[in-house]
Amino acid sequence: MNAINKKIFKHFQNNCYSFQLISYNAEKISYSQLIKKLKQENSRQVLFNSEVMIELIKETAINNKEYIVAALKIGSEDDLEVQENINKIILSMRTDYSNVVRLIEELSWCYDNESIDISEIKIVSRGENYDNAKILSNGIYFGDEKIFNNFIVPVLTRYFNGE
Repeated sequence: MNAINKKIFKHFQNNCYSFQLISYNAEKISYSQLIKKLKQENSRQVLFNSEVMIELIKETAINNKEYIVAALKIGSEDDLEVQENINKIILSMRTDYSNVVRLIEELSWCYDNESIDISEIKIVSRGENYDNAKILSNGIYFGDEKIFNNFIVPVLTRYFNGE
């Protein structure tokens, strides 16, 4: 069984960042070896701080009607009440997606570029094909490359390039 993982990297060239999804076989190259190899190629790993995670959530509500937030996990396992509130809001978003505003408000305490309090987010398409993606705060990516290219890259581009 091949353990194929994907990691998001950024590369700075011509005064702006570009983003790529690198697939790697964890049985052939370790995570640290991959980071070292891409660092030598002048690429850096993308880490998803809470601010970037919330920007993804905002994007589903404001600019992109194709994808929705299906799940979100905070990093602190001892804050069960906050996680339960988040789960309830996300559940309510299935029938009324405008509740995404409540989700953003619930997460306002961690809206910071130095925070990694949101450990993962799952995005799904509203379409019938049920494309989905899960992003971990360390930049590990599971899911459809279409979501990466059409949804994640534009958010990262605006965030890192100030567009």
